[in-house]
This record gives sequence, C-alpha cells and structure tokens, in this order.
Amino acid sequence: MLPLRRAATPHELLAVGIALQDGGLDAIEISRAHYESWPAQVLGEYRGFWRAQIREGTGRKARPVEKAISLAAAPLVERLAARLAPGSEGFNLPYSQRFTRVLDISVICVGGFHSRIAMEEAIRAGGCEAVSAARAFIADAYLFRTVTGSPTPGGPVCGYGNGCIARFGGQPVDCYSPKIRARKDAMLRRAAYEEPEAARA
Repeated sequence: MLPLRRAATPHELLAVGIALQDGGLDAIEISRAHYESWPAQVLGEYRGFWRAQIREGTGRKARPVEKAISLAAAPLVERLAARLAPGSEGFNLPYSQRFTRVLDISVICVGGFHSRIAMEEAIRAGGCEAVSAARAFIADAYLFRTVTGSPTPGGPVCGYGNGCIARFGGQPVDCYSPKIRARKDAMLRRAAYEEPEAARA
C-alpha cells in the first residue's frame, strides 16, 4: 500500500474469504498484486525498475515534469524497494497458510514459484492446496515440462528482475533480463527444431 493509506488487513481479507466460500466459491488465490501495494506486490530485483516503468511502461503517459522528478528519484526509490521487498520462492505462503487453516475450499498460492521442490514443499507443509505461477512462465514457456520432467541444464529461470512488470502497459509481456532472455530464446529455438524432428520419427 502507499504510505499513509490504510489497506485491508489480513484479518479483514480472511473475512472476505469466508464470505466468498459461504457464497459458493470453489477456490481462492492468495496474491498481493494491487497497485497500491508497491513495492510489496512484485517482490524481487528493482535495479532499473522505476526507470523502465517511466520510459517504457505506464509512466510514458506522465507529464514531462512528473517524468523528470520520477527519473531523478529512481535510484533512491529502487534501492529502497530492493531492501523492502526482496524476492524468493513462495513469498505469499505466510498469508496463504492463514487462509488454509480457516477455509474449507482450496487455497492457491502465487508468488515467485519456479521449482518443483518449492512447489511440492508448499503443498506438503499445508501452506496451500495448489500453487500458481506468472513471471516464471514468462521466463520459461515450458515451465510445466521443466517442473514435471527433467530441467534443461542452463534453461531459463526467473530471476525476479521485474522488468516484465515495469514495462506493463507499454511493451509486450516478455522477459527483459538479457541473460535469462538469451536462455529462453535458445530454448525456444531448440524446441522449434526438436518438435518437428520428433513428429517425423
């Protein structure tokens, strides 16, 4: 949430979850992606985030003076965000556990998941009944295969760079980390070659 703005508390949100369950909801996903929860909505790396948002994302539509002020403040804002909201797998689990303990419906947790180990542990430990992923799929279009099969050595893994989110509203949804993007492109080239070969075999 923004400074000095009151947000819904976990207790209030749990009451909403109970009401939705009583109304017939089958499952609920625990996230934190509300625009007023920045930087906590997108935990991870923030170097270049604010500048990319101003130059390439939704900030492009800001007035020139607003852009100038935002760009001048960017280094400080990015350092502060990096300290307040570092990324890790399953960063919403503390919240989803509260809902899992109270609700009878399925609780789904999103938040930095990209490995089978972390996904299985989240479910095994009772933090949720299922996990979902977003940025991990942007980095690895074959994430399902990566998680359920044998990971490709050197394959793309989301580094929580947040470049995809910074450019939202201005650029295509994609991974903007040069190293991860290079691995993604190499994986897609291999897949484009291997799939026709497998079909002919």
